[in-house]
Amino acid sequence: MAGEDREPPWWLSLRNAGEGEVMVAGESFRVRAREAEGAERLGLWSEATRRDDAYAEYETRTARRIAVVVLERA
Repeated sequence: MAGEDREPPWWLSLRNAGEGEVMVAGESFRVRAREAEGAERLGLWSEATRRDDAYAEYETRTARRIAVVVLERA
């Protein structure tokens, strides 16, 4: 949502469903989704902003805490 004050619909749907399906390098598999918290979130957010500074910019545009979503194989 590029820093809008509302959660992105993809995240709301995935959070409500609890799991989904992803494709990585041509392989499709089921995943469980959860929101990272605490130190885990800080580390992942730091890595995301290091790789793409647009995320840090998004954070300045919104009052909401941008969710960091962890996908684990189901």
